Amino acid sequence: YTTTDLTAYHITTASSFFGRALNSLADMMQNATFPDAEVKTQIGIIHNEMNLGEDDPDRVIYKLFYETAFRVHPVRFPVIGYREPFDRLTQTDIVNYYKTHYTPENTVVSVAGDVSTQDALRQISQAFGSWSRRTPQTPTLPEEPRQTSPRRAEVQKDISQTYMMMGWHTIPLQHPDLYALDTLAEILGGSESARLVRELRERRNLVTRVGAWSSTPNYN
Repeated sequence: YTTTDLTAYHITTASSFFGRALNSLADMMQNATFPDAEVKTQIGIIHNEMNLGEDDPDRVIYKLFYETAFRVHPVRFPVIGYREPFDRLTQTDIVNYYKTHYTPENTVVSVAGDVSTQDALRQISQAFGSWSRRTPQTPTLPEEPRQTSPRRAEVQKDISQTYMMMGWHTIPLQHPDLYALDTLAEILGGSESARLVRELRERRNLVTRVGAWSSTPNYN
């Protein structure tokens, strides 16, 4: 999966297959070739994903929210991108991006489960130890100007319900208030027993779904 600030590849398997799973991921990270036929297949799949996104009210409202909340920072763009620039990409573009950004300096390997720590570290070293380092290519991200007045946006769709998202610019990841805000978001709307769910859905019957979360990445 890909989010606004990372791409992750993961495998869940029996611990006896840990080495095989690790080697598969290591091969994907270091040796992908992107043959033309596979690229064409994936382009069709991504086109379909883009079309589904336009028909999914949750994705539409999420996209509209970020386009409205951010005016300068690239987080305002949808993760999947836009059809017209996407269709200009070539197999060469993909390979160049892969070689530039899929590097040891940009990689985190995380392991959890029924495996020995020492054995896992040994196998990780074997799988990734010969991966050549490269000069990191870290993009310079513009600083989002401080918002000084409310913003509002809406889009009309032929659906039977109304979707609404409301939010505020907040703290960065390293801020000491991080844990308090995460806890508050969980109390308000993080589960089926949360206060907003009990009050607005269960008691007042005003909504079919409600939730809250605190997003605190480095770029706020």
